[in-house]
This record gives sequence, C-alpha cells and structure tokens, in this order.
Amino acid sequence: MTCPAGPPRRRSRSGAGRKPGKQPGAPGAHLEWAPAPDRALPHFPAGRCECGADLAAAADLGVAASHQVIDVPAQTATVTQHDLHEVACGCGRIHRAEPPPGTGAPRTVTYGLQIQALVVYLIAVHAIPVHRCAELIGALTGAEPSPGFVHSMIARAAAAVSAANKAIRALIILARVGGW
Repeated sequence: MTCPAGPPRRRSRSGAGRKPGKQPGAPGAHLEWAPAPDRALPHFPAGRCECGADLAAAADLGVAASHQVIDVPAQTATVTQHDLHEVACGCGRIHRAEPPPGTGAPRTVTYGLQIQALVVYLIAVHAIPVHRCAELIGALTGAEPSPGFVHSMIARAAAAVSAANKAIRALIILARVGGW
C-alpha cells in the first residue's frame, strides 16, 4: 500500500498574469457617504501652539475634513418601572392610573415587546435553538431570559398570527391561480 502524496499543489499566480485583488477596470465597491448623518461630532485640536498659546482659545476656521463611521450602538436591556398613582377626588372617590399594556400584574416583572420580538425573530427566522437563543439575548442585551420564557414565545407568536395564517390559507385555496 502506498501513502497518498497529500493535497494537490496549487498553481502559482505568477504565470496567470493577474495580481490579487480588484482588477483594473473592474467596478469598485464602497460604502456610500450619508448626506444627512444621524449625528455629527465636532473635534477640535487640543494642546498648545508652538508659540505657547492655548488652542482652546484659537479661532475656529470651520470643518477641514470629515469622516463617517457606520456602527450599531451597544444595546443593553433597560428596566422601566411603571408607577401607577392614585388620586383622591373631592367627592372622596379614589382613582388609580391604568397600567400600560404588556406590563403584567402589579409587583411582577415582564419582558417588553422588543425582547419578545427579538426572541421570535431569532427562533422563527434563524432557527436558533431555545437555550442558545436565551444565551444570545443575554450576551447581546444583558437581559437573562430563561429557556422557558423563550420557548413560551413560540406558542405566543403562533397564537398571535393564527387568524392571519388562516385567512391567508383560505385565500390561497380559493384563488384560481393556486394550481391545486
């Protein structure tokens, strides 16, 4: 039995006549300059001039150059406490403010719609397993949903779109172009 010679050798580029990278005449690709950036941060020279004057007191001549950076801000989960106040009417009746939708029962903590939507997106669109989804949300936001919460969102999302799914299915069945 003979030993294999190993993987086939690659051809050298030197004989091909082309250099690595974009070839002359090929269309370029670049990030587009945003005409209206979300924010602009002014940067001024700091320190002292060679003459000894502080540059903080120097005359501003305007923007000499600009750079744009596209990035996603770091997202951390925030905790919002909804305090429901009570007021006493002149007649003696007491009235309490209504809780916003989705806040749950008093003295409970719930996850908001953004985290719920992120869970459904990761599971439904990207097929991320339940435990991994919980870990990923924890790593990205600092929130620590349990695998049980993540799993419950599958059924809640299915229930939320059930009526729409039934309507779509019925319309497809009744369509003359369905081909069935």
